[in-house]
Amino acid sequence: MSIKTVIKEISITDHNLNISLEVECDHYRVGQRAPRIEIVFDNGEDDRRMNIPADSFGPGKEEKTATAYAACSFYMENIFWNCVWKNCSCHIDIEYDGVTYEKVPLFSEACDAGRKNVLSFKGDHYSIHFPEEIDARRQKPVGLIQTILAILLHVGTALLGILLLPWFCIDVLGMLLLNTERVEGNVPGSFLKRYIFYVSWRYFGFGRNKEGVAGMKINFLMLTYQLVSALHRKKRGLLFLSTRRRDLTGNFEYIYDYIKNDPGIRTSFWLHPEEIRHASMGSLLDLAVKAGRARVILVDDFVFFLEYMGISPDTDVMQLWHACGAFKTFGFSRTGKRGGPNQLTLTHRGYDYCFVSSSSIAKYYAEGFGLAEKKVLPYGVPRTDMFFDEEVRRQKKADLYQNYPELENKKVILFAPTFRGDGKQSAYYEAKRFDPNALMDGLPEDTVLIVKHHPFVKLTYKIADRHKNRIFNFSGKSEINDLLFITDLLITD
Repeated sequence: MSIKTVIKEISITDHNLNISLEVECDHYRVGQRAPRIEIVFDNGEDDRRMNIPADSFGPGKEEKTATAYAACSFYMENIFWNCVWKNCSCHIDIEYDGVTYEKVPLFSEACDAGRKNVLSFKGDHYSIHFPEEIDARRQKPVGLIQTILAILLHVGTALLGILLLPWFCIDVLGMLLLNTERVEGNVPGSFLKRYIFYVSWRYFGFGRNKEGVAGMKINFLMLTYQLVSALHRKKRGLLFLSTRRRDLTGNFEYIYDYIKNDPGIRTSFWLHPEEIRHASMGSLLDLAVKAGRARVILVDDFVFFLEYMGISPDTDVMQLWHACGAFKTFGFSRTGKRGGPNQLTLTHRGYDYCFVSSSSIAKYYAEGFGLAEKKVLPYGVPRTDMFFDEEVRRQKKADLYQNYPELENKKVILFAPTFRGDGKQSAYYEAKRFDPNALMDGLPEDTVLIVKHHPFVKLTYKIADRHKNRIFNFSGKSEINDLLFITDLLITD
C-alpha cells in the first residue's frame, strides 16, 4: 500500500497558515473511511499535532484508487501554547485503512507558496520557517483592581436589571398580547409558561447577566486564588479537582487509596458536578484556597475555569482522563466539526501532563489536548487495575449483590451508551433508540437489564409494571467498572 500527498496551496495571511492538499490512496472499497490527515509541527523544543479534516473523499482517477481533498487554516499564535517560538518545521502523518504513514513524502505540483521568504521546500518534504519570532504567550490574569471593578460591574448590572424588571414584565405582556414575539421560533407551552420564559430572557439578556453571574464568580475565584497563591509561594500537596463527580470514585479513588497512607503527601478535594453559576461563593473560596496551596492539581475531565484562574507556574495540572482508549474524537480533534472548539479556545490548553492507557493512543490525546506527545504519559488507567485483583473482584460482586439482591443468580445485560450532542449542556440520548420493555419481553425470566446512561444524560424510561423487578436504572449510581463484574452481556457504542 502507498500514499501520495500533493500540496496544492500553502501560504500565510493575517497570522494564519493556510494549507490545502490532495491525498491519493492506492486502494479503495465502497464504504471505506476517509484518511485521517495530521500536520505535525516541531519547533525544536516542542511538537504539536493538529488534524486537517478531509473535505471530500471518493474513488480516484485510476481504477480501485481513492482521492481525498483536505484544507485548513491554522492561527500561528495558537499552534504552540504560551511560549515564544520560531524556526518551525512540519510534516504530514496519514492513517488510512488501519495503516499509519508517518512523514509521508510531499509533492508540490502547481503549489501556490505564498510568502516565499517564510516558506521553503527541502527535497520532497515541505518545511516551514518563521525567521521572525512568534509570541504565543498568554496575557497574565487581570490585576487586583480590574478584578474588583469587574465584580462591582456584574453586581451593578444585576441590580439595575432588578429595577427594570417591572418594565420587562409590561413589555413582554404587550409582546404576547400583540403576537410580536422576538425570539426565532415561538416558544411552546401555555401563556404563563411563555410569559415567564420571555421575562427571564429579557432580564438575563440585559447586560448579559446570565453570563454575568458566572463572570462575577470567575472574577471572585481569580481574585482569591491569586491572593492565596501569592501567600503560598512554596506549594505543597495534591488537589483532586472535578466538575464531573461528587464522590471520590473512578481514577481518583484508586490514586487516593494508593497514596492515602503516605505522610509526605497532603491531599485535598473539590468535587462539584455543577456549573460555576450554581456554585456558592463559599465553595469557590474553598477551591481558591486549595488550588492556591497545591503543588499538583489532578483533574479527570474538562474544567473550564482553570485557565481563567491563571494557575501558578509552580503548580502542575495533570489530566487523568476518565475514559480508556481513544474510541471517539474529543477536544481539538473535533476542531472543524459540529460542536467542536475553535483553535483560539482555552479548552484543555493548560495541562502539564496527561496520563493514558497505552503508548499507541498517546498521539490522539496529544492532538485532542493540544499537548506535546512527550507530555502524554502511557502509565495506564488506575481504575482498570481492579480487573487484575481477584479479591477486589470478589468484594465488588458481593457488595452489588448485597445492595441489589434481585441481580444475584441472574443473567445480567448492561446497556451503557455514550451521549449525543455537543457537550454537557446539550447532551441527550433519544429514547426511541432503545426500548427496554420490548427487549425484556423477548427474554427469559432469569434475565435482568441494567440501564446506565452517560452522566450528562438525564433520560429515564417508563418501565412497565411487568418488568419492575427486571429493569434497573443505574444512571448516576455505581461505577460502571463495578457493574462489569456481574455483567454477562454489554450493549454499548
